[in-house]
Amino acid sequence: MPRYYPMMVDLTGKPVLVVGGGVIALDKVELFLKFEAAVAVVSPDLHPDLQAHLAAGRLRHVPRPYRAGDLDGAALAVGATDDRAVNQQVAADARAAGIPVNVVDTPAECSFIVPSVVVRDDLVIAVSTGGASPALAKRVRRDLEARYGPVYGEFVALLRATRARLMREGAPFPDRQGFFECALAGDTLDLVDRGDLAAVRARFDEMVEHYLAHRPAPAARP
Repeated sequence: MPRYYPMMVDLTGKPVLVVGGGVIALDKVELFLKFEAAVAVVSPDLHPDLQAHLAAGRLRHVPRPYRAGDLDGAALAVGATDDRAVNQQVAADARAAGIPVNVVDTPAECSFIVPSVVVRDDLVIAVSTGGASPALAKRVRRDLEARYGPVYGEFVALLRATRARLMREGAPFPDRQGFFECALAGDTLDLVDRGDLAAVRARFDEMVEHYLAHRPAPAARP
C-alpha cells in the first residue's frame, strides 16, 4: 500500500463530486462543506441530512445513478455508494481524467484518502491510518477534540493577528519565529485551556511592545 503525503488544499468554491447519497456519503459531504467546496451529489436518493443541506442551498443534487460525464469539471471525486462496481467505475473514470479520487473503504482504488479531522476554525488537525483503520483514526480524533476545544479556534485567530502586526512592523522571519517560540512557552497553553484569552492577549501585546522597543536598528546603507 502507498504512504499518503499529507497536504492541505484550498477547496473554496472548487467543484467536488460525491457519488452516493447515504450515510457514508453524508460524512464526506459534510467535511467538504466545512471547507466551502462546491459539492454535487449524484444519487437517486438522499439521506435526510443531505436533503437538509440541499434545501439550505449548500449542495447540488443530480437525482439519478452515476454515469459517464458526471466527472466533467470536477476537482475531486468520491465514490461513496454501497455498490462496489459503481465505486470502481467512478475511480476508473477519475483516474482516466486525471481527477483525484477517493473510494470509501477501498484504499487500493484511492489516489487520496480523507482523514479524520478536528476543525477549530483555522486550526485543522487531520488523523490518518492510511486507510488501515478508520475506526482508530476516529478514536484518535475524538481524543484530540477533547484536548483541543473550540477556544483553540479563537487562539489561532489571536496568533494570526499578532503575526500580522509583527509583519506590519517589519519584523523579519527569524524574529517572528523566535517571538512565537517564546510566546507559546511557559503557561500560555494552560491559559488557553482555561479559556483566559484576555490574559494571553495582554501577554502577547506586552511581548510585541518589548520587541519593538528593543529590536536592533536597521543597518545604515553604505
